Amino acid sequence: MLVFGSADSEARAELSTLRTEHEQLRKQLQQQQLEKEGLEAQLEERALRGDYNPATSRVLTFRDNPAAAAGSRRAGQLERLQQENAELRGRLEVLGDGAGSGLSQDAAKQISGLRSQLRAAELRTRRLKEVFGRSTQEYRQSRGAGDTIQLLENGFSARLSDLVEQYLYRQDSMPGFLAALTLRLLRDGPPAAPAPARAAARAPVRPPPPDDDDDCEIVELD
Repeated sequence: MLVFGSADSEARAELSTLRTEHEQLRKQLQQQQLEKEGLEAQLEERALRGDYNPATSRVLTFRDNPAAAAGSRRAGQLERLQQENAELRGRLEVLGDGAGSGLSQDAAKQISGLRSQLRAAELRTRRLKEVFGRSTQEYRQSRGAGDTIQLLENGFSARLSDLVEQYLYRQDSMPGFLAALTLRLLRDGPPAAPAPARAAARAPVRPPPPDDDDDCEIVELD
């Protein structure tokens, strides 16, 4: 009986040792599996970036490939911009020195002319803003006083009959009409300029003169 007990104890000890070794091996396998997945992810990321292993891979590229052509164009543009920048710096230095050379005088004349054009453009813009402001104020005052505004008919306004009917006649809303007109112009573009009349074109037909008994006035529309 003692012999069997001793063998059983040894078997239990060996089983415990095997279980410990098994657990250690399982942890090592799990760790190696995680490392393997991490390496695979790194390889995939490097492959997406275009990296490769020179020891196992060799990359062949065409001499005239799109990437090289684009890089060459960018390098040429950069070199050209740097050259233009250097030339502009040189001109600025010449102008800053105030020397009485012909180049500085010509440049000063050009700058003076550009400043005059800029002042004239700013003046025109300011005058247009003033005119628009007065027109807007007059429109608001006339609408507030209950005055009636008449839309003169011409070749362009004749094509806006639907907007006139909806926003001016039905809703009595000038802002709505202007907003709808703006959206239409953005969608369709500005109206095309009318074609010039030919020399051999037929003369426009004039309306007949009014009778003496009729109290009316004929107004020609553009």
